[in-house]
Parts: sequence; structure tokens; C-alpha cells
Amino acid sequence: ARIAGTYWATLGVPVSTIVICYSLWLSKGCAAFLPFVSDLGLHGSMKTIFTCGLLCTSILMTVLMADVMVARCNSKCSWCLSILHVTACGLGLLMAFGIGRIGFCPWDSNFRKHMHCVALIFPCGIALAAVNTVRLAFLPSATLDEQLPLRSAW
Repeated sequence: ARIAGTYWATLGVPVSTIVICYSLWLSKGCAAFLPFVSDLGLHGSMKTIFTCGLLCTSILMTVLMADVMVARCNSKCSWCLSILHVTACGLGLLMAFGIGRIGFCPWDSNFRKHMHCVALIFPCGIALAAVNTVRLAFLPSATLDEQLPLRSAW
């Protein structure tokens, strides 16, 4: 139950942060059409909310990565799959670090550090997606027990 709560919070916190900051962005009279995500954390109360939201997201991602790693280490799997698990966890932790740090490095005052964070977040996210895709190919396929009838709501 705690892991499920962490999972949903890890999804909900960044979405809530962006929605709140975007609402504040609109209330300040800024252009409504597609601001850069980093623009939402530049000024006033948006900056504090954006930084806190990203920091909370980073912490939740770290906890979630630890939970996933413990669950996967306790499962019996091949050495190849274990290497993929560790790789995915490492990429997730690097991405979480970048997400937590980027709120403290706004692009308008600290462009170089901001871009270092971006250089962690996006490539690690893409690599994590790729590793997870490969990892899914190695997992044994789930089969339904033929004794259980499938029921439809229709």
C-alpha cells in the first residue's frame, strides 16, 4: 500500500506543480500558449512552488527507485536481467537528481547549471525508457490460469 501511494504521489506531485504554476502564470497575464516548463519557475510565488514541487518529485522518485530495486533484487532473475535492473535504477536516480536540482538553477540567472540538469533529465529519461523496454522483453510473460473465466462488464 505504501509503494502504491508513493507511485501515485510521484505521478501527482509534478502534475499538480505544473498545473498550479501554469495557473499562476496565466493570472500574471503571461501568454497562455505553451510556455517552456522552466519558465514556470522564474518569478514570485511560482518560483517557490516550482522548486518545492520538483524537489518533492525528486525525493519521491528516489524512494520509488529504492522500492523497485529492493523488489527486483528479491526476485529470482538472471544476471542479465539483474544488470538491467541496476542500470534502470541508476538512470532513474540520475534523472531524479537532475529534477531536484533544476528548480534551484533557473535558466535566467544560472543558465549553465540549468542546462547541466537538462542534460541529466532528458537523456536519462530516454535511456530509462529504452532499458525498461529491453527489460520487458526479458521478463517472463504472464499467463492467465485457464481455470478462471474472464468476465466482461458488457
